[in-house]
Amino acid sequence: MTGSARVITCHQPTYLPWAGLFHKLALADCFVVMDASEFTSRNWINRNRIKGPHGCFWLTVPVSRADCASRRLVDTAVQAAPPSDAASWQRRHWRSLESAYAHAPYWSRYAGMFEDLYLGRTWTRLAELNVVLLRRLAEVLGIEAEFVLASEVGWQGRKSRLVLDHCRRTAGSVYVSGINGRDYLIESEFRDAGISVVYQNYRGPAYPQLWGEFVPDLSVVDLLFNVGPESGPLLLSGNATRAALNEALGAGTAPAVVEMPTGPELVVRPHRGE
Repeated sequence: MTGSARVITCHQPTYLPWAGLFHKLALADCFVVMDASEFTSRNWINRNRIKGPHGCFWLTVPVSRADCASRRLVDTAVQAAPPSDAASWQRRHWRSLESAYAHAPYWSRYAGMFEDLYLGRTWTRLAELNVVLLRRLAEVLGIEAEFVLASEVGWQGRKSRLVLDHCRRTAGSVYVSGINGRDYLIESEFRDAGISVVYQNYRGPAYPQLWGEFVPDLSVVDLLFNVGPESGPLLLSGNATRAALNEALGAGTAPAVVEMPTGPELVVRPHRGE
């Protein structure tokens, strides 16, 4: 995406993410994939939810800690088994997608892509799997952000200063954070570096969905199979756009902080500490 500013965002490579992550990518020119961060269990890095005929359920990628070279995501091994093996998690996940979405309006349009990803190769590293899925999903959704792998760059610092280093090394003038960034970002340091901060507050859209009452915030694949080519525009609807962000920040103005309190509306304020 182009515009008057260079917008950076970063996130761990999660498994089959929700639409909110792709909204961040749609706002950005560059996505720093935080695959050098530490793997922690019981979060979204190796699992997500989809919805089938018996309700919502988890798809979890089994991790093999004994085969991990370190605790970093990039070194996190999955329990590898050929997809031809009936017990393979890859085959189970493919069958789960088929069971949940074979009757969805756009199953036939996207099924081949997922069949190739799950049955066409054996995955051995979690981060590699997740990054490939992220790239393919972003492409299908019409999102063009550049991907930069943190494991391939010598980043410095922790928490707020690590993020600031991401922005500096990728020539960013705007950083898009999740809402929880308010708890740890040192806004004054971003101001001093000439970088604006945007706090995303994503609200997912309702859409036609199989299997009963609508359930929000599932994996984006639920949106994709049910809505098809309109998934990209729909996941952005009711939320801030890149054009609105450029307008709010203005060209050549001092760095600022942008809040997204109610959907597409933007509120601009000074950095904390001013």
